[in-house]
Amino acid sequence: MKIWITRQTAFGIQCGGLERLFVWFRKPRWVSEWRPYEKDDIPFGDLSDLNGRLISQWEAPSSGNNWITHSLSFGKMFGYNDSDNEDENIIASYVWKELENHFKNKPFKEWHQMEKDDEVKREDFLLEIDLDIKLKNE
Repeated sequence: MKIWITRQTAFGIQCGGLERLFVWFRKPRWVSEWRPYEKDDIPFGDLSDLNGRLISQWEAPSSGNNWITHSLSFGKMFGYNDSDNEDENIIASYVWKELENHFKNKPFKEWHQMEKDDEVKREDFLLEIDLDIKLKNE
């Protein structure tokens, strides 16, 4: 079974770790859409929002019969790489290593600044993982 992992903001990862990554069961796509002020559903804004705003995010294609249409938290689903059981840490460790590569192996505390400086972008982190699922009858 294939899953795809995307990330939230670098600052979000710094605050929440792997919980701020998302698991998708259908390959998502990066979408940028200009939302005019009249059609925006944001409850609070400022004067700069009066012309509208650019919404950029990952979203799953809506076609097909996929029963999961939204993403799930990676950390809540697969753990945070802090389990005493090393087998449970395998996928979390792999994803952390891929994140480090995405952020050019620079120190964790610099990640938000790298994103702010456009050195790395959220839309460039789309990790595809092929999982084998086994059922245990105990």
